[in-house]
Amino acid sequence: MTDAPPGLNLIQRAMQFDATGSVEHLHGGFPEARQAEPASKYLPPHGGLDPRRFAGDSEPIEMERIGPSQIEFNPGRCRDEKILLPGNLELETRNEFRTIKRRLLLALRENQPEVDYPPVVLITSARPEEGKTFTALNLALTLADERDLHILLIEGDVVSPSLSRYFSTGRTREGLTDLLNESIQSATDVVHQCAEIPNLSVMFAGNPEPRASELMASPRMPEILVQLHRTYRNLVVIVDCSPVISPEPAALAGHVTHTILVVAAEQSSRLELRDALEHLAACQRVSLVFNKSPRWRKKGSYYQYGYRYGAASGANQNVADLDAGTS
Repeated sequence: MTDAPPGLNLIQRAMQFDATGSVEHLHGGFPEARQAEPASKYLPPHGGLDPRRFAGDSEPIEMERIGPSQIEFNPGRCRDEKILLPGNLELETRNEFRTIKRRLLLALRENQPEVDYPPVVLITSARPEEGKTFTALNLALTLADERDLHILLIEGDVVSPSLSRYFSTGRTREGLTDLLNESIQSATDVVHQCAEIPNLSVMFAGNPEPRASELMASPRMPEILVQLHRTYRNLVVIVDCSPVISPEPAALAGHVTHTILVVAAEQSSRLELRDALEHLAACQRVSLVFNKSPRWRKKGSYYQYGYRYGAASGANQNVADLDAGTS
């Protein structure tokens, strides 16, 4: 393989990487940038994001009541792991996530389901340690830069929860599983506002629950999303889920608007990616984030985000030609 010419940004290098045959285009994908059409054409009248947010209305939205407490980020850990807190100077990584955010918001606008709950984005991976929590947290932080959105980050990895390590206040016991088994009835009782970022909230995984995947697939999950939708205006939910080798992503796939599958270079094989997409067949839109590419990694930097997005309908997703950056 030949190295990309100097002077190209990561997205351009990703496109050239595609042209060499290492990562070939998947069927579908995000639409090309174009002049936005009226949001009301795409958004149902009672669900999802307020059409004013896409119609040039810059009036701030009044934030509704939040959950029982505030939590604070652990600045040392976040700095060490390149989490994009306000003041973080990782400009290249921040700009990559801004690009992902723009394409994601465009896709959410154009593919809103006619349901009475907010857009839900599931973040998962084929294998552990591919960077899904890093992606989920940084995507949530980047989305929270949109002052008229409220972002809720849900820790959906109930098997091996790790989100709390990024917060100095530690992990609370109650969370998603307690809502699912109805030991707690109100979703706002387990939603915690981030002290540094008022329009970003977190829901932790909760107490161990052996029936978690069955409860996620049950009607209880939409009931929780409806509660949240009626509490927070212009809410977008990001779910940091377990890898698809666990049953939780497949259980949630039917409830989500969009899935992002994090693919780490030299980790997941084509077969594993194909199996992962089959597990996510209930989700009608799946995108890929290509992560940890050694070719694009700079000195002192572990995560770099060149990416290719692929989207298809259900089980027709095609990954036969996908190569996760191996050489």
